[in-house]
Amino acid sequence: MPSLSSMLLASALVCFTVASPVIDRRHSECPASTTFYKCRSRAGIQFEGCCSQDACTLGFCPDTQYPPSATVTPSTPSATPAQTSIPSSTPTALPATECIPGANFTQWEPKMYNVYPNATESKYTNLTDTFLITQETGAANKRDAIVVFSNINATDNAECELQWYQPLAGSNFGYFNSGMMTWYQLDIPEEKSFDEFIGNIDELSYDTVRDVIGDRVGQPDISFWPQSPSLMDHLVTTLPCKKELAFYATVAGDTEGIVIMESTPFTENIGPLGWNLKYTC
Repeated sequence: MPSLSSMLLASALVCFTVASPVIDRRHSECPASTTFYKCRSRAGIQFEGCCSQDACTLGFCPDTQYPPSATVTPSTPSATPAQTSIPSSTPTALPATECIPGANFTQWEPKMYNVYPNATESKYTNLTDTFLITQETGAANKRDAIVVFSNINATDNAECELQWYQPLAGSNFGYFNSGMMTWYQLDIPEEKSFDEFIGNIDELSYDTVRDVIGDRVGQPDISFWPQSPSLMDHLVTTLPCKKELAFYATVAGDTEGIVIMESTPFTENIGPLGWNLKYTC
């Protein structure tokens, strides 16, 4: 089975910035499971260094860098997903930022972290504004994500709807090979926030959360996005609201794949996009 990097090079799908890599002799000096890449992409993105994936094809190295904005376009869609889609009109104003009692409210920009279940080192300090999960065939070299919505100001006994908002083309949003994910709720003790449970957030790793990865709450799939040109919300799951909700996300199954999604309430000329939580204040 070819590796993720070789499939990206051979694929006719333009999921990420195309570049011409030059593998330097210094690859022998790179750590195990990494290769030395030196390249310049058509978009002018330069990379030189060791990476576990083809940084020239991706346009960045997911080991050490955040993705460049506006470089992802979707690949050929897979089967129709199971989640609910709710058409929305093109936004003409900024989303509401104040939670008014009795009104519906959409909370954007959760805190997001990356953790690496297959890594030999346990410490990673990766707070990111971009949702990015990856894995190779056999669920190898996984890069998973933790998504935390804090300060949820919902009314008593309210239901929270976890959603992803589909943007128009031109955003940092897309997938390779498979856009299906599996999301789990993190069972953080009620008396603690996520930060309090972790203790020192700089010590966050897969090992610190593995025992609180709870029930599966949904399998969102962005693979069909190119076939749905309208802006719309997609429901992942509905669950009881709490002051804080934390989730663990991973590429579904053991197929290799990449899912990337910027999360913001407003992007100029595009509108809101990414993960959000909807509830009644």
